[in-house]
Amino acid sequence: MKYQRFIFLTMLTFLLLSCQHNPRGTYKYYDNGAIKSWEHIYPQGSDFALKKIEFYPNGKKKSEGNFNVIHNREGRWKFWYDNGNIWVIGNFKNGLSEGKAEIFSSNGKHNYTAHYKRGKPDGLWFFYDTLNNPIKKVWFKSGKKIREEEI
Repeated sequence: MKYQRFIFLTMLTFLLLSCQHNPRGTYKYYDNGAIKSWEHIYPQGSDFALKKIEFYPNGKKKSEGNFNVIHNREGRWKFWYDNGNIWVIGNFKNGLSEGKAEIFSSNGKHNYTAHYKRGKPDGLWFFYDTLNNPIKKVWFKSGKKIREEEI
């Protein structure tokens, strides 16, 4: 009985460790051996053609998002500073910025909230101070600044 428990635990450990492998996809590496990028091709008929994650040489994420079938950014994308802090969380439609985007400074503080339509600033943008309090509103229409207001 004692040996059966030992064998069972050994097999369970081996099984769990063997399941922790890199996700299926294509990897590219820096000269230092760190992962440079990972790409996964979605099955035909999917909304996306490709998922891609890029990394800095220090191993921290650089960007993550999907591409459509004509290899333009599509859907939600995230970008990071090389220190690991988030830089931008935004949306793309056929390679152009679309909808809301959140932009942060390298120290992690909220810089501004933007809105885009077909790649151009459009709608209300908020700018923040170092305590994440809104300090300014700016309205855009089709890429042109309409007005600005201090808060």
